[in-house]
Amino acid sequence: MKILIVVPRHFENPDRSYPFPLGAATVHAMLVSKGHDVDVLDLNRSPGTPAQLVGDRVSASDYRVVMAGGLTQELKKLRQVFQAAKQANPTVVTVGGGGGFTAAPALFGKLTGVDYACVGEAE
Repeated sequence: MKILIVVPRHFENPDRSYPFPLGAATVHAMLVSKGHDVDVLDLNRSPGTPAQLVGDRVSASDYRVVMAGGLTQELKKLRQVFQAAKQANPTVVTVGGGGGFTAAPALFGKLTGVDYACVGEAE
Protein backbone atom coordinates (compact mmCIF):
# COMPACT_ATOMS: atom_id res chain seq x y z
CA MET A 1 0.00 0.00 0.00
CA LYS A 2 1.26 3.48 -0.84
CA ILE A 3 1.33 5.76 2.24
CA LEU A 4 2.35 9.38 2.76
CA ILE A 5 3.48 10.58 6.19
CA VAL A 6 3.30 14.36 6.53
CA VAL A 7 5.34 16.24 9.14
CA PRO A 8 3.43 19.47 9.90
CA ARG A 9 5.24 22.76 9.52
CA HIS A 10 6.71 24.13 12.73
CA PHE A 11 9.07 26.72 11.21
CA GLU A 12 8.82 29.06 8.23
CA ASN A 13 12.57 28.94 7.49
CA PRO A 14 13.36 25.68 5.62
CA ASP A 15 17.05 26.06 6.52
CA ARG A 16 16.42 26.03 10.26
CA SER A 17 17.85 23.03 12.08
CA TYR A 18 15.48 20.90 14.14
CA PRO A 19 15.28 17.26 15.24
CA PHE A 20 13.12 15.12 12.96
CA PRO A 21 10.12 13.77 14.94
CA LEU A 22 10.90 10.33 16.35
CA GLY A 23 7.27 9.22 16.09
CA ALA A 24 7.17 9.84 12.33
CA ALA A 25 10.48 8.00 11.87
CA THR A 26 9.23 5.06 13.95
CA VAL A 27 5.95 4.80 12.03
CA HIS A 28 7.85 5.01 8.74
CA ALA A 29 10.24 2.22 9.71
CA MET A 30 7.44 -0.03 10.96
CA LEU A 31 5.33 0.43 7.82
CA VAL A 32 8.30 -0.20 5.52
CA SER A 33 9.17 -3.36 7.49
CA LYS A 34 5.62 -4.60 6.77
CA GLY A 35 6.14 -4.13 3.02
CA HIS A 36 4.37 -0.82 2.46
CA ASP A 37 5.60 1.86 0.06
CA VAL A 38 6.02 4.89 2.34
CA ASP A 39 7.04 8.46 1.55
CA VAL A 40 7.58 11.35 3.94
CA LEU A 41 6.72 14.97 3.20
CA ASP A 42 8.44 17.23 5.73
CA LEU A 43 6.68 20.58 5.41
CA ASN A 44 9.55 22.19 7.36
CA ARG A 45 11.92 21.49 4.48
CA SER A 46 9.70 22.52 1.57
CA PRO A 47 8.87 26.02 0.36
CA GLY A 48 5.23 26.75 -0.38
CA THR A 49 2.03 26.62 1.62
CA PRO A 50 1.24 23.40 3.50
CA ALA A 51 -2.09 23.06 1.69
CA GLN A 52 -0.43 23.46 -1.71
CA LEU A 53 2.41 21.05 -0.91
CA VAL A 54 0.13 18.32 0.45
CA GLY A 55 -2.43 18.79 -2.32
CA ASP A 56 0.19 18.65 -5.06
CA ARG A 57 1.86 15.57 -3.58
CA VAL A 58 -1.40 13.64 -3.10
CA SER A 59 -2.64 14.63 -6.59
CA ALA A 60 0.62 13.51 -8.21
CA SER A 61 0.64 10.03 -6.72
CA ASP A 62 -1.67 7.16 -5.89
CA TYR A 63 -1.44 7.35 -2.11
CA ARG A 64 -4.11 5.29 -0.35
CA VAL A 65 -3.33 6.73 3.10
CA VAL A 66 -2.11 10.09 4.40
CA MET A 67 -0.87 10.20 8.00
CA ALA A 68 0.17 13.07 10.26
CA GLY A 69 0.45 13.65 13.98
CA GLY A 70 1.07 16.28 16.56
CA LEU A 71 0.20 17.88 19.84
CA THR A 72 -2.81 19.98 20.72
CA GLN A 73 -1.17 23.24 19.66
CA GLU A 74 -0.79 21.81 16.14
CA LEU A 75 -4.53 21.25 15.67
CA LYS A 76 -4.89 23.93 12.97
CA LYS A 77 -1.83 22.66 11.09
CA LEU A 78 -3.10 19.08 11.18
CA ARG A 79 -6.53 20.13 9.97
CA GLN A 80 -4.85 21.89 7.00
CA VAL A 81 -2.91 18.73 6.13
CA PHE A 82 -5.95 16.48 6.22
CA GLN A 83 -8.23 18.94 4.38
CA ALA A 84 -5.66 19.37 1.60
CA ALA A 85 -5.29 15.60 1.27
CA LYS A 86 -9.06 15.09 1.01
CA GLN A 87 -9.43 17.95 -1.49
CA ALA A 88 -6.74 16.41 -3.68
CA ASN A 89 -8.21 12.92 -3.41
CA PRO A 90 -11.54 12.47 -1.58
CA THR A 91 -11.01 8.69 -1.34
CA VAL A 92 -7.65 8.90 0.45
CA VAL A 93 -7.79 7.56 4.02
CA THR A 94 -6.54 10.02 6.63
CA VAL A 95 -4.96 8.85 9.88
CA GLY A 96 -3.97 11.09 12.78
CA GLY A 97 -1.70 10.31 15.70
CA GLY A 98 0.33 11.92 18.43
CA GLY A 99 -0.40 13.58 21.73
CA GLY A 100 -3.51 15.44 20.60
CA PHE A 101 -5.21 12.28 19.40
CA THR A 102 -4.05 10.30 22.44
CA ALA A 103 -5.37 12.89 24.90
CA ALA A 104 -8.79 13.33 23.29
CA PRO A 105 -9.22 10.95 20.31
CA ALA A 106 -12.91 11.61 19.58
CA LEU A 107 -12.68 15.39 19.92
CA PHE A 108 -9.35 15.73 18.09
CA GLY A 109 -10.59 13.38 15.39
CA LYS A 110 -13.72 15.46 14.88
CA LEU A 111 -11.80 18.76 14.86
CA THR A 112 -9.24 17.53 12.32
CA GLY A 113 -11.69 15.54 10.18
CA VAL A 114 -9.59 12.38 10.05
CA ASP A 115 -10.97 8.99 9.13
CA TYR A 116 -8.99 7.19 11.85
CA ALA A 117 -7.00 8.15 14.94
CA CYS A 118 -4.15 6.24 16.55
CA VAL A 119 -3.89 6.39 20.33
CA GLY A 120 -0.68 5.85 22.29
CA GLU A 121 2.98 5.61 21.38
CA ALA A 122 3.96 5.20 17.74
CA GLU A 123 5.75 1.92 18.23
